[in-house]
Amino acid sequence: MPFQSLLVLTLCATMVSAANAQTVRTVHSTSGGPGPWAAPQPTIQAALAASVPGDEVWVHSGNYTTPTVGYTLPSGVLLRGGFAGTELAATDRDPNLAANISTLSGGGRTILNATSSAPATLVERFTLTGGAASNVMDGGGGAMRLSSFNGTIRDCTFDNNRSTPIVDSQIYWSQIAGNGGAIWMSDSNPTIRDCTFTSNYTASGNTGSCASGTTAGPRSGGSGGAVYMLLSSPVFSDCRFALNLCGNGSFGAGCASAFGTGAGGTGGAGGAVAGAGGSPSFMRCTFDSNQSGVGGPGGTRNGSGAAGGLGGRGGAVSLTGAGVAAFNECIFSNNIAGGTGRNGLGAVTPGRAGAVGGALSIGGLTSAAVSRCTFDANRAGSGSASADQMFSTGYAGGAGGGLALDNTPATIVNSVFTRNTPGGGGNGSTSPTSPGGEAGSGAIAVLSSLGSVRLVNVTASGDLAAPGGGGTPAGASSAASEVFTPVSASAVLTIANSILWNGAAPATPVLAGSTSISYSNVSGGAIGAGNIAVDPLFVSPGSQDFALSSGSPCIDAADNTATGISDPDRASNPRYRGAPGVPDTGVAGGAGGVNIVDMGAHEFQPLVSPCAADFNQSGNLTEQDIFDFLAAYFSNDPGADFNSSGGITVQDIFDFLAAYFAGC
Repeated sequence: MPFQSLLVLTLCATMVSAANAQTVRTVHSTSGGPGPWAAPQPTIQAALAASVPGDEVWVHSGNYTTPTVGYTLPSGVLLRGGFAGTELAATDRDPNLAANISTLSGGGRTILNATSSAPATLVERFTLTGGAASNVMDGGGGAMRLSSFNGTIRDCTFDNNRSTPIVDSQIYWSQIAGNGGAIWMSDSNPTIRDCTFTSNYTASGNTGSCASGTTAGPRSGGSGGAVYMLLSSPVFSDCRFALNLCGNGSFGAGCASAFGTGAGGTGGAGGAVAGAGGSPSFMRCTFDSNQSGVGGPGGTRNGSGAAGGLGGRGGAVSLTGAGVAAFNECIFSNNIAGGTGRNGLGAVTPGRAGAVGGALSIGGLTSAAVSRCTFDANRAGSGSASADQMFSTGYAGGAGGGLALDNTPATIVNSVFTRNTPGGGGNGSTSPTSPGGEAGSGAIAVLSSLGSVRLVNVTASGDLAAPGGGGTPAGASSAASEVFTPVSASAVLTIANSILWNGAAPATPVLAGSTSISYSNVSGGAIGAGNIAVDPLFVSPGSQDFALSSGSPCIDAADNTATGISDPDRASNPRYRGAPGVPDTGVAGGAGGVNIVDMGAHEFQPLVSPCAADFNQSGNLTEQDIFDFLAAYFSNDPGADFNSSGGITVQDIFDFLAAYFAGC
């Protein structure tokens, strides 16, 4: 190669290397530290403004007040917090996230804005608190507003951020509540992991005052107490959502004009997360004590009361619109869907049913998958109560204390539902007396379906009843049911390999549409192949331990050929274990071969004894081992192939007895 060409190539390579060189800018009030800390930037915004894709901004521990316009994160820049001021590499930071906290305080404005961000963009190890959405168009995103953001947010805490109401001066000063107390995103696909969202909330709606006899219609509370997603497909992993809250619906205006409907506004949906469109996924996330918004009370117009507003769906998460949703290894506990607002004085028509989905509400999606999740002690919304001065019936409580599905094909597998409560019925009027509303039903509610809904290896047990509303007569209380499908649903519901157990009470009070149950243990009984109605013998149901104990009738009793079986089980243990000495009452084949899968979310795990002759895996050699081996032998159980010859022959008896009398 000519010398001139080599020189040109060398110069080009040098220029490319220089162009790709990473610059680290530090932010600290004191200069003179080692390496990049020798001459730090005075402010975060100055460091960000000077950065280009590939650069990093390191922020020293401390409290930083957000500037008036908030921080703007350039695409491809890595914004990192949690530094002590001595680090020469990001990996030198203290691994304890509680050390050297970098706090971004909102001061009543949105803290961070990011637009059109490349996947390499990063926000890491910050606490964002006190943010209040400052976008005048929609009032969403107290801590972050993301538009076409495809980067990563990790190891961050979002605490006490809020959306804001937008005052509509053109419609009599009504207030439109913003969505997304902490994060508002649009057309974004971020990765959000190891983050905590606590005590974030959205604004409530406000109908506004009457002007010239007119008023605005009801205003909904803001949705997504912590996060609101518009046409976005984020991936959440190992995140915690707790104590987040949606705003309530507006009160019903009492103006005389027909322009004022008088109805209360709908409460905000999704106490922690709400989404419209997109395909979000959640892995190993916990949702605890979040609450969607309460419906606003109805007003009185022209002497006639109007209905209260609907409560917000999904105490923890509400998803609507086309898209695909996935939840894997998530825990939902103590979440509450908002109740429906009280009817206005003088109302003569029934109110509205309570909000569905105490933890999770999914409606109108292309499909949804819930795998290896636990729903514990969640509650759907109560129905609306009547006013006391006119005849008016209380209305029904919300269905689905844990999960509500509406017009969404879905698969729920290896999941547990317990102690969930549907909504109570609303009270009827007392002057004159009127009927109370009936209670909602079901830990799982399949309200309607455009496709099939499948429950496979689900354990639903110990879910609670709800009271009916007071009145004459009082509303009917619900049974402690596990699965509910209203008569009008026309759902296509398939339940296989599951345990729906409420003692003597029926676990499925209403099953409408095309419904089939097979190889499941259902209290009260169910028609279908392989179904039983026998105590499943859980290890400790009072402590919410729904693993199968030795002797459970659900062991080796399910169907290997059922569609949707997933391995491993809820506790990450393998499926298809096969229990020696247990009669096979299920269907072999499929991925398990001769080893038959168990009913329920947990696969029984036989003890692994070092002694092969301990046939029943009790830990001791007893005469029972002989009886159990012979029972398996004469029933042609594959476990009786003691010498692993591939067949069951008389030699297996000789070999078993030899091992037994040898003491092993």
